[in-house]
Amino acid sequence: METREDWTADIQRDAGNAERTEPLSFKVYRRRWFVLLVLCLLNCSNATIWLTFAPVAAQSAQYLKVPLEDINWLSVVFMVVAIPVSFGTTWLLDTCGLRVTLVLGAWLNMLGALLRFIATLDLPDSDLVFPLVMLGQTLGALAQPLVIFAPTKLAALWFPDHQRATANMLASMSNPVGVLLANLISPAVAKTSTQIPALMQAYAVPSFFICFIASLGVLSSRPPTPKIG
Repeated sequence: METREDWTADIQRDAGNAERTEPLSFKVYRRRWFVLLVLCLLNCSNATIWLTFAPVAAQSAQYLKVPLEDINWLSVVFMVVAIPVSFGTTWLLDTCGLRVTLVLGAWLNMLGALLRFIATLDLPDSDLVFPLVMLGQTLGALAQPLVIFAPTKLAALWFPDHQRATANMLASMSNPVGVLLANLISPAVAKTSTQIPALMQAYAVPSFFICFIASLGVLSSRPPTPKIG
């Protein structure tokens, strides 16, 4: 029969074992910087697609054979599409995860850029040029909420507390950087309406590269072990 002394000895032994137990340590992975880089590049590319035509509106209207008012819709469509898609983006991030959201955004961004480039080829029906460009812009618009809403989720999942603000800031500021690049690249490349195809190619190539590294490089939505708090 267990005595009071045995019971006390068991408590002391358990307490000693608890003191010797090492605290759990969680690993922070270097690949978090690659995931952040992919999101930054994707955010930047999407912003350049958004404002491709605004700095060269006159040249674009002449090439696409539409009024200037129609050129405005190529950027306004991003704001129109963002309203309904934004509600689904939060659900997608929480349900399907960061990887699915980023890869889907990268593919929509790339397909939008591809359609815009195809529209500048010698199509048998010139009336298809503007609708194809608008469809490409719409696909890019669908991608925008997916990449704009992702920085906070990425920082929370992959980065420790002392790096979250930096990661969030870098990913969020990449969108204004893309806006700046669009205002520099578009006027530099498309000085005349005949150079619009070259402009479409200039924006399509980076989107292909980003889609490639996002699809093959971002392998999971979160690190294998939790981040350091």
